[in-house]
Amino acid sequence: MEKKSTKFILNSDWFLQRPIDMEHKEYILSSFLSKVEEALGRGEIYPYFTELSLHMASIGNYLKNGKYIVLKKEFSEIDDEIMLYDLKSKLCRKKFTESEKNELNNILKESHEKLLQYFSVCKGMWDFSFEATSIKLRKNRKNLSLNKSYVVYHDTFGEMYYIWEVDYIKDYETKNGSKIESKLLYQGNDKTFTEVIKKFSTTKSMDIPIFEVYSSHNLPLESNLLPLFKRKIHSYFTQTLP
Repeated sequence: MEKKSTKFILNSDWFLQRPIDMEHKEYILSSFLSKVEEALGRGEIYPYFTELSLHMASIGNYLKNGKYIVLKKEFSEIDDEIMLYDLKSKLCRKKFTESEKNELNNILKESHEKLLQYFSVCKGMWDFSFEATSIKLRKNRKNLSLNKSYVVYHDTFGEMYYIWEVDYIKDYETKNGSKIESKLLYQGNDKTFTEVIKKFSTTKSMDIPIFEVYSSHNLPLESNLLPLFKRKIHSYFTQTLP
């Protein structure tokens, strides 16, 4: 499973693009939310959860101080998190008439309410999925300081085995936190994961910690389970390492 760059459906200043017309903006937002609804119907959380959060923040910020929010980075993975240092408030240079300002204010309030409804549904699905997943460190706990691990997942619904090579990356220079990066090593029916790791791993080391991850429900892997597995593994590293 290759990494995919993430491009959001709407720009964070979509509500400032002319025409400033309620009917036009309702059409744009409804088109976006219909895509979100279809994805949630398939059990897909990412990147829609992230985009909903961004649009809510951008509208809220504009209502508060007249500035919309832009991202200062490009997403390299579908589940990249938005941190505060990734955001920048930007002043809109467009000049609006009083009529447009009133219309825009109505657009913002109605759009924020609709986004909040979908955000709540997405958050509920996220909570459900998070509770459905669990991780267990199987081997080599003493070597967590290597900041690497293997992750094994047996999809009991599809009878498929997945193995990832995972790096725990900490930004010591800018102190911008840490993250988990994963690379799929294997997808298939071979149950002997130790032999698979020896065959496909780039490090060829069996001293690296091995996590086994689980899901009690049949949920999409890339847009749901894997991001949650990575978050739980990230928490394990951050809580265990000094």
